[in-house]
Amino acid sequence: MTGFRVALKGAQDYFGVKPDLTTLGKVIGGGLPVGAYGGRKDLMLQISPVG
Repeated sequence: MTGFRVALKGAQDYFGVKPDLTTLGKVIGGGLPVGAYGGRKDLMLQISPVG
């Protein structure tokens, strides 16, 4: 949650960090065990190819 309080796109935007992958945890699930990840298109295609 702290990262989202720093800037609209989180602390990574505030500090000018361009991560290869970003992970989000508890904050998006309202305290429930939920997680998500995202990243550059080339990396995401390696995880789950189109089609």
